[in-house]
Amino acid sequence: MNLQTFSDKKVVVMGLGLHGGGRSLAQWLFSQGAEVIVTDLKNRAELEISIFALDAWCRSWRLAHPDRGVTSIQYHLGGHREVDFESADLVLQNPGVPSESPYLACARSRGIPIENEATLFFRLTTGVPKIAVTGTRGKSTVVMLLGRIFSAGNMRVRTAGVATEKGVTAFFDIIDTVRSGDTTPIPAILELSSWHCELFTCPDLAAQTVVITNITPDHLNRYPDIDHYGAAKEQLVASQNEGAVLVVNADNDLTRAIGNRYQSCREVFWFSASQSVKRGAWVECRDGEDCIVVSDSKGTPHEICAVSHLALSGRHNLENCLAAAAAATAGGVLPEPMRAALTSGAGVPGRQELIASFGGREWINDTTSTTPVALAAAVNTFAKGTGPNLILIAGGADKRLEYDDIAKPVCRSVRAVIALAGTATPKLVNAIMNGGFSGPIRYANTMDDAVRLAWQESANGDRIVLSPGCASFGQFVHEFDRGRAFCTAVSALRDRVGA
Repeated sequence: MNLQTFSDKKVVVMGLGLHGGGRSLAQWLFSQGAEVIVTDLKNRAELEISIFALDAWCRSWRLAHPDRGVTSIQYHLGGHREVDFESADLVLQNPGVPSESPYLACARSRGIPIENEATLFFRLTTGVPKIAVTGTRGKSTVVMLLGRIFSAGNMRVRTAGVATEKGVTAFFDIIDTVRSGDTTPIPAILELSSWHCELFTCPDLAAQTVVITNITPDHLNRYPDIDHYGAAKEQLVASQNEGAVLVVNADNDLTRAIGNRYQSCREVFWFSASQSVKRGAWVECRDGEDCIVVSDSKGTPHEICAVSHLALSGRHNLENCLAAAAAATAGGVLPEPMRAALTSGAGVPGRQELIASFGGREWINDTTSTTPVALAAAVNTFAKGTGPNLILIAGGADKRLEYDDIAKPVCRSVRAVIALAGTATPKLVNAIMNGGFSGPIRYANTMDDAVRLAWQESANGDRIVLSPGCASFGQFVHEFDRGRAFCTAVSALRDRVGA
């Protein structure tokens, strides 16, 4: 199929989802004259939010284009139909759909092309400069920071792929903007998951710059092991052209190995919070204070700012700032815009976000913490003083991850644990108990119960942190639904206690 024209082509969007990517993709394809079939394992009630938005958009679009032949999007929900995949011209695979799906196998056996929203976006925007950001943690924050840095340098860019509680700015929300521009295409800064990266298998999908923040265990319910998970991320690098820019974390074993493998055929920029690097960004003590320093392709160092002046706190956010600084340096951004962007502005909602302060307690929403590494980062970031001062709300659905490494920070800084119901919760609780945790562990079936119990266990000066360390499916629609439930419960508690 010629992917430059979709008029009268039958396109199957496999997986509508709830974050907005599937909806945006279906809208754009429909606007191009395609016959769009949306199919999903979820039923109409489960997808009500996405379907309502998509149907409303279609009605508006048809009113503005009464002469167009295609009149509606078809929905085949509550399961997939093999006939849709046998007769399609193109299949669009949602990131949540596993590659081994028998319906995708059906399409492959008939030579029907399979893309996802990222690969299709790349194929349709070959003349658009792209910075592609992937990794286990920090993707969204790095994309946000890069958007701020380039904007501070008076460079027009668009960002996409970052999921928030308000939805996602999807790839196909920005495609027409970046392809048009005033005189030249507008650069795109994009967040890509490992599932997006799986289909990056040829140079036609080359990003000018790839940033890999880190690779730690995640999604092991989908991948056999961390090596296969890391290999999916590396597909993004393998698809680049020789001499393209690669930005990698020198402090992470797997990303450092990727950087070394491509050292001879990519322009590698490193970032590190623990050692200086020849080209990229690192932390260096200057006049008794830790500072972020960058070095360009010529090896010229430039001090950006003191670490203490960064707007985002925590070791993980220091790494995110270094990643953004290294990528911006590779893109030719001067130190002044970097300094302005890194020392001002809030973080991404739902990521270590202070949502309330009352009764002598602070309430932190870190709902996007879906791995043990993220949970440990939150505990380390919000611990204060010498004794335990955190009430941790954690637990949820299992992704075949191990929790032994959270025991030490939890035992050091957490006074009580509120355990949310979920298949991973017993593993999480056993890990901290085996590590020596002796504080109270209370169990909650709902977020309202969790917030109530956290209040009971807390005292003046405590921080109450929702950092689940687990997936959200089962009890919540997605992690942002979990975060909304937390914010709502905290607000209701505030009203009850009169704070």
